[in-house]
Amino acid sequence: MNVKRPSFTASGNMGSSTTGLSFTSGVTNDGLNQLLRQIEQQQKLINHLEELLKQKEAEVDIDLTKDDIKFILMKCHPDKNMNSKQAAKVTAKLLKLRKAK
Repeated sequence: MNVKRPSFTASGNMGSSTTGLSFTSGVTNDGLNQLLRQIEQQQKLINHLEELLKQKEAEVDIDLTKDDIKFILMKCHPDKNMNSKQAAKVTAKLLKLRKAK
């Protein structure tokens, strides 16, 4: 069954869309407007989620110095805790935290 598909091209023309792209296809203006509204809604959702992530990161931000982290590492190192899996996990997290400081 041969179905003729509408041509679809994108160009960098600055149009009235929020994306700055103009499309030529078999999509109607109503369909295009609906897609643009969906893109705008998704962008708002992304912005909201990014803001929530920033808030959560700020809540978790503990004021530990490198010396604090070093002290904790010495206490929870797997060698000092019978090679505990939990000690290994915590040590790995602390090492990442120390590198970030």
